[in-house]
Amino acid sequence: MNRKDSKWVVYLSPMKIVTQEEMRYLEKMTIEKTGLCARILMENAGRVCADLILENYPHYNRYLLFAGTGNNGGDGLVIARHLLCYGLKVHVYLMSDTKNNLTEDLYTNLQIYQNMQGSYEVLSSQVLGTLRFSPDEVIIDALTGTGFIAPARNLLKEVIETLSGRQGPLVAIDIPSGLSADKCDVPSPSLRASMTIALGYPKLCHVLFPAIQNCGSIYVSSISLDPQYNESIKRETLDPAQLSLPARRPQSHKYDYGHVLIIGGSKGMTGSIIMAAKSASESGAGLVSTLVPQEIHETISQQLVEQMTHSLSSSDGQFSPEASGELPQRIYAGRFSAIAAGPGMRVSSSAEALVDQLLRVNIPLILDADGLNNLVNLPDFQTRLRARTAVTILTPHLGEASRLLGLSVDAIRENTEGHARRFVEQTGAILILKSERTLIVCPDGHLFYAMSGNPGMATAGSGDVLAGLLAGLLARLSPVRAVCLAVYIHGHAGDLARNLLGENSLNALDIIDHIPQAIACIPRTHD
Repeated sequence: MNRKDSKWVVYLSPMKIVTQEEMRYLEKMTIEKTGLCARILMENAGRVCADLILENYPHYNRYLLFAGTGNNGGDGLVIARHLLCYGLKVHVYLMSDTKNNLTEDLYTNLQIYQNMQGSYEVLSSQVLGTLRFSPDEVIIDALTGTGFIAPARNLLKEVIETLSGRQGPLVAIDIPSGLSADKCDVPSPSLRASMTIALGYPKLCHVLFPAIQNCGSIYVSSISLDPQYNESIKRETLDPAQLSLPARRPQSHKYDYGHVLIIGGSKGMTGSIIMAAKSASESGAGLVSTLVPQEIHETISQQLVEQMTHSLSSSDGQFSPEASGELPQRIYAGRFSAIAAGPGMRVSSSAEALVDQLLRVNIPLILDADGLNNLVNLPDFQTRLRARTAVTILTPHLGEASRLLGLSVDAIRENTEGHARRFVEQTGAILILKSERTLIVCPDGHLFYAMSGNPGMATAGSGDVLAGLLAGLLARLSPVRAVCLAVYIHGHAGDLARNLLGENSLNALDIIDHIPQAIACIPRTHD
């Protein structure tokens, strides 16, 4: 078999993520401004998909391709032709072969396929009833593409239901049929692919859960879209290749690497502040201090050897009303570069007063956990956040985000990007929305999806580790750089721990233990 290697194919590595509308725009501008016609884009897509299919399934010699009536079906016909040219057995099932029902480019490629003696038949309920699948066959799904809006109906619904009963592998071209490009949900019926080849760019369904679970192994193939037109797209996967840490200078001292203050803790919740402090130290911060209720000060100090511990007035194991009055002096005496507040703090009027004081401080501030839960009780907290001169970073999980945004968790999931962007526009804060696919939203409109992390990290203390790690990086780096590094390192440390220990028994301390190894993977620069 003589064929070239697929030079245009990459795994789902960090890159722009596009919506249905953005993909249409990129194709339109490429066609109108560069002179490339749509048929060349289709040829590029089909050729690289055929090569990639053969690279992944080299020992199969029979391919059944199911083609729709749009351009995704046209991509499929190009794939079928290339497989045919490689001497393989190919049979195409078309939703229609009537010219008026097909796009012009699909019809042209169908004629070429026919001229090369390619076999096909038109799908119907009767044809579906005669289909028998073998585990030795590769099914290629070119039924629906970026423009499809779920749910599938009529004959398409029957086809998807029939293909769901296959035995062999299924390769989806661009999007598994039944899914919508811009949605994270999995409508019924939808195909579950063994492999998906995203054309041009990954779409939201290739990134978000649960839709991504229907995509199998995901690859992205270039189809020669002009990259100059993607600059307006500010949605990306978090790119470890673009992350870096400044190298430590030989002539430096601890204050060159920042002094972190972590505020929180309460009786029964001492572990939160301890884990946050330890992860801040592991991040490379020069100094780390904690500020905790007086009654738990001794407990905390016994657990923290490398970090300094300080206290504020307390009652019943929590910050007392007097604590907020003591806070300003503590802060201004400490030469702090960044503050993280909230881990283990609990919700109370005294903690609320502390958060109120922190909003007045001109130091980069991270609010996490009960820092957020107390924030939402402050009158007009959105305006207070926008009025801050130093950066504010909020790190809610979906439950905390529900309280911050005043929306149900289901409503947030339905339009995560839209709600998160509006909140950031209102507050000027950087938002790290923690979930199975953590999302970073920046005030300049950039969004980053974190591709690292795993279900084992859904454990108590994982968020405290992120808060401390972020504080340590924020103490010496620009805010967006610190946020992107912290989220990536946190997820990668969790993945390293998972690889060693498995997901079931992974805990927050395991994540801390693997932070140094995760940081070692980050390139150093001489800033």
